[in-house]
Amino acid sequence: SYPIQVEAIDSSGNVTRFNHYLTIIDTVKPVIKMKSTIPHIPYGTEVTRETLLSYVLSISDDYDELSITDLKAYHDIEALQLGEYMMFYELCDLSFNCTEVKQKVRVSDQVKPVITLKEPLIFEVHSREPFLRNYIDVTDNHTLEEWIQVKFTTSYKMNLVGSYVLTIEATD
Repeated sequence: SYPIQVEAIDSSGNVTRFNHYLTIIDTVKPVIKMKSTIPHIPYGTEVTRETLLSYVLSISDDYDELSITDLKAYHDIEALQLGEYMMFYELCDLSFNCTEVKQKVRVSDQVKPVITLKEPLIFEVHSREPFLRNYIDVTDNHTLEEWIQVKFTTSYKMNLVGSYVLTIEATD
């Protein structure tokens, strides 16, 4: 607050003085700038404060000097459940002007299934065509093995000795 004096003088020279205080207040809310794309959090990842803050580009205020530690961040993310969730951010300046930002986030499975051979794929010439699915294991961080789609791409002849290319594609 600043003391001010208002003085009014009419054409006859009569003077009126008024003493008062002038108060200047901050009414502008702080600004939170977020990344523009919807973030993807890998399935099973622990969501920490650092995780939440990693989606904030900047914070600012027109008057007060604020830091990232002034930012409140919380969420409703269930990292062991795929889907869309919300992250919430709140920032207040020293005059109690507050800004709230909501940001969608998607928990997604970002890990490819792992294919391992149980044993080498070596077969006798003229033997029966093997059921290749019995020779591999497919695991995933989220999807059960019975729900993983497995596709084999190959062209081999059991009556012809040779090495053949086998492509195994697993989709979760």
